[in-house]
Amino acid sequence: NIGRGRAGRALTPSLDAIERAARKALATAGAAVDAVTHPRQAIDRAASVLEGAGMLAAELLKTSDPQSPLKGEFGMRKRVAWSKPIAIKDVKAIGAPSGAKVNDVLVAGMTGALRAYLKRRGVDVDHTSVRAMVPVDLRPPERAGELGNEFGLVVLDLAVAGADPMDRLATTKARMDALKRSPEAVAMLVLFNIFGRAPKPLGDLANEIFGSKASVVMTNVVGPSKTLHLAGVPIDRMMFWVPHPGKQLGMGISILSYRGMATLAVIADGHLVPDPEAITTRFNREFAQMLRRVKADAVGTNARKPSVRTTAGNAAAGSTAASQRTSRERRRP
Repeated sequence: NIGRGRAGRALTPSLDAIERAARKALATAGAAVDAVTHPRQAIDRAASVLEGAGMLAAELLKTSDPQSPLKGEFGMRKRVAWSKPIAIKDVKAIGAPSGAKVNDVLVAGMTGALRAYLKRRGVDVDHTSVRAMVPVDLRPPERAGELGNEFGLVVLDLAVAGADPMDRLATTKARMDALKRSPEAVAMLVLFNIFGRAPKPLGDLANEIFGSKASVVMTNVVGPSKTLHLAGVPIDRMMFWVPHPGKQLGMGISILSYRGMATLAVIADGHLVPDPEAITTRFNREFAQMLRRVKADAVGTNARKPSVRTTAGNAAAGSTAASQRTSRERRRP
């Protein structure tokens, strides 16, 4: 576990000071969580997470993400790639049977692409884990256009161990739902406030520990639903790449929806991931596979349902036959 021994030694002399800073930072966090459904409850839960210096240290010392082709020494070059657009209506169709949201389906498709890529690179994907560091904007919608950063982070365990795409979707949905109910993003914002005021060596150490928890940075942004224009020319597609932070997060993944279509973009260290186009190409294949499964399941379900028309027809035929028999009996001498 990277930095565990050093972190313990560095944090021990300052535990009381950190605890006091945590309590002060909670008040600061209050203004950043007004987009949460129950802001008072979220703050109270975040306070519980941060109660005492020991629990704060535990938050910082979670187990590091295992080594993989996504982590290692960086080179000088970056590589970028992007997928073909995915129709949001197809994304919704994939998620509808299980109640999965658009974001759940997109993350599940990306996870399937990562699983295939890591397996090709020799990773035992059935017995490993890959975590994504996901930024969460804590500003309310009416403040979305303001400058400045008020965001927390959550660490998402990607379902790379799941071989079946629909099982991966179910696992992804469950984990995303759990994060939505968690005060983790608020707690991370509190920690940012704490270490932003701490001496630089302690801040650098915290940055190292945060980076060790995950292998990738991932974000999903809802873009304009209508066509935008630049100098009178319609913009056909939009995409972006996340910043490539730290010394341990070898890849950044971004998903942007625009005009009813979603595009996956990847930026990676060229030494660690020389072929990010393999991930974006697989992303499209994952969605095609999930869409086929959903359509096939729908056809199978419809085939198993009793036909109302046939049943009604049989009943009408039976009634007609009975009437004919009664009529013949009445005409008999």
